[in-house]
Formats: sequence, structure tokens, C-alpha cells
Amino acid sequence: MFSLNMPRTLIPTLLLLATLSGCTLLTNDLLVEPSEPAKPEVVEYTTLQQWLRMHQHVTDMSPERAQAALARRSQPTKPRQMYYYALLSQQTQLYAGWTKARDTFRALREIESLSTEQKQLAGILEEYNQTRINWHQRHSKLQRDYGEQQKQLVVSENETAELEQKIQALTDLEEAISTRKEQ
Repeated sequence: MFSLNMPRTLIPTLLLLATLSGCTLLTNDLLVEPSEPAKPEVVEYTTLQQWLRMHQHVTDMSPERAQAALARRSQPTKPRQMYYYALLSQQTQLYAGWTKARDTFRALREIESLSTEQKQLAGILEEYNQTRINWHQRHSKLQRDYGEQQKQLVVSENETAELEQKIQALTDLEEAISTRKEQ
């Protein structure tokens, strides 16, 4: 194709022309519209790092501040909103907040668009809140049991005091009888 008789400037020109004609063919192929137009898919993607930063932010809040922030929010529908809502509920340090947080984290684990790591984090936080709920229930039961035992102790102490009084009265009576017999 190339002969040695061609001028040296012509060879680069031919190479450039061949390259450009290939690019033109390639761009013409790309300009052909597909048979189906692409449908834009709206996906809310929040990385695990963003969730962890949000967790740290909420953890630094006081329970009162978390309650105030929670009061300003409506029921969440998007995963990021649900996650924040659950974190705020968890931070309130209330039993009802822990149950809301647990249920919301459980719902987050069921959302297919979340990454595996986000689902795992939601699972860990669900378990954490369930542990707090279980602790609260055990603590409440122990407090009730303690209260009942305190009442039983008071009753037993009163019965003991009555028995001691009766024993003392019997002892006094025996002493009085014994003194009369001696006289």
C-alpha cells in the first residue's frame, strides 16, 4: 500500500485520515437511537459512611434534643429518613423510643435497594434496641418483685413485732403469776 516513493508528509496524513474515518463510522454507530428509550431510575443511595456519620451526630445529642428533633419529623418513607428517625428514637432513652427504633431498623433490613453493609448495620442496631427493650423489661420485673418483697418484709416485720409483744405479754403474765404464788 505504501511505497517508498511517497513523500514522508503524506504517510502521516493518510494515517490521520484513516483514523478519522474510523472515528466517524464509530460515532455514526453511536448516534443510532436504541429501539427503547432508557428510563431514568431514581435510586436513593446513601453510603455506609454517611450512615455512620449520621449515627455519630445523633449519638452526640442529648435525649431532650433528640426528642425535640423527633417531634419535628413526620413518619419517614425513604431509607435515609427512616434511618435518621430510628436513630433519634433510639437516642430518646425511652422504652417507646427503643421499640420504634427496633421496628424501623427491622423495616430497613427488608429494603432491597440498600447495600449489604447498610442492612447489616440496621440489623446490629435492631438487636441493640431489642437488647435494651429486654433489659428494661427484666429491670421493671425486678423492680416489681423488689417492691412486692419489700411489702412482704414490712408485713413480716409487723407480724414479728406483734409476736414479740404477745411473747412479752405472756412473759409478764407468767412473772406476775409467779410473783403471786410466791406471796
